[in-house]
Amino acid sequence: MLVLMLVLMLGLVHVSAGAHSMGSHERLIGWKGETHRVVVPNPKVLKKDSTTHTRSPSSSPVWIAKDLHADESSNPSPCTSSPRASSPRVSFISRSSPKLKYAHMAMIHALPGRERNNGTTVLIAAWQASSTREGENDQHIRITTLSGDLMDDAADLDSWSPSIAVPLPARGALWGPLFFTDDVDDPSVLHLFYSESHGGCPGGPMRWAPGGSIMHTKTSLTPSFTLSELTWSKPNLVYALEADGGIPKVTANKPIAFTTDKSTTKRRWVLPFWRERALLDNRNTHCKAHMRGKQSAGVLISDDNGQSWTPHGVITLPTTWLIENAVASLGDDRLLMVFRSRAGHVYGARSDDAGITWGGATPLRASRADVSRGAPALIPNPNAKIDMIRINDMLVLAFNDHQQPRDDKTIAAQGCVKCRTHLTVATSTDMGNTWIRVASQAFENELGASLRLHYPTVIAHPTEACTVLVAYSRFYVKSVVTADMLPTQGIKVAHVALG
Repeated sequence: MLVLMLVLMLGLVHVSAGAHSMGSHERLIGWKGETHRVVVPNPKVLKKDSTTHTRSPSSSPVWIAKDLHADESSNPSPCTSSPRASSPRVSFISRSSPKLKYAHMAMIHALPGRERNNGTTVLIAAWQASSTREGENDQHIRITTLSGDLMDDAADLDSWSPSIAVPLPARGALWGPLFFTDDVDDPSVLHLFYSESHGGCPGGPMRWAPGGSIMHTKTSLTPSFTLSELTWSKPNLVYALEADGGIPKVTANKPIAFTTDKSTTKRRWVLPFWRERALLDNRNTHCKAHMRGKQSAGVLISDDNGQSWTPHGVITLPTTWLIENAVASLGDDRLLMVFRSRAGHVYGARSDDAGITWGGATPLRASRADVSRGAPALIPNPNAKIDMIRINDMLVLAFNDHQQPRDDKTIAAQGCVKCRTHLTVATSTDMGNTWIRVASQAFENELGASLRLHYPTVIAHPTEACTVLVAYSRFYVKSVVTADMLPTQGIKVAHVALG
């Protein structure tokens, strides 16, 4: 009995990765397919004085944390009584057009302390765009802003400024724009990270495979800036295509910054990235000679405000790739990183030393409350991007709440062939051990045979508690997209209450 009580107090949880079969790589939009901070009030450490931490004895350790004051069966959210809980508001940030048919990989960011127009909040969004399809030489990064009273239900979330291209030199396609500001370091500096294709190794089905060298530029913000007035620094190299034996490096989710436990002043920046070779043209002699690196995921770490970076983590599984990763700090130098996979589930890995070393990846689990309502025990993933952030004592995950159509009979029966739908937000108050959906329905449920509502990026609402903004892509995976379909495609944003 004493042993049983100790086990219950420690909250030991066994997590099993299971076995999954490897799916085929998906195709890219434009050639009949597609492959492919947050102003937080009163930040606190995640219940440091009431949490027990353990490590499993396996060779790939996974530490588990359980809040002893929480009811693990329901994973209660601090936002369950939000007075503004209502149907999500969804609108377009930018619509596709005959001159810009392709738009994807949305990034949204609340500019800290940046106000104009009588004190209204300023949001900035970015995405990768092309006149035709993904991976072309003209694929560039576009940005737009929105200012307004975001607390007002009548606020027009469609009133974004006309988008402009960021004036970046490019040797090939540009990918995965990420915004970042460090509130402690200098919140007036807006950083932009992205990947740049270059070299003599082309993509298999298109001009460039995803990724290349990770690059960085920045600009200083004035209180009343306009996009055309921004002056961007000369891009500098963060991590080279040629590193790790030669393999494209790709970014999809924003960096984080925190103070490490070993120093009361040092700020650590952690940028999630992955190494991907899936769409390289392996028949090309240059590719065979120079692109020999192996796929994996990890992070880039800077302890000098982005002046230098070092890679950490080579996270892999034999049964699936792990890509498009997002990272969040849990306090006390502990990090959680989550991944897209081919195995039908969202995976997560943990670090106890501020990102230097990482344990093995295991599937994320749903809360008992969700499972009791009929949800699957593991958080599903249709081989699509996810995102995760921390808001005070709560983690927030945005994801497509289904598996690939071939493995999900429910959506397959509704005619889904290549669709991605059921965009959903879930929260965790037990450090990511279990997740509970914040509403009974997803905030985007539209379903079509080739319609994709996917690739979410989530941020905390800059002025409203218990609310997030989720930017994402909407397009059709079809061989022919007619002119009347273009205005229904593009980059969208949803205003989602967590109550």
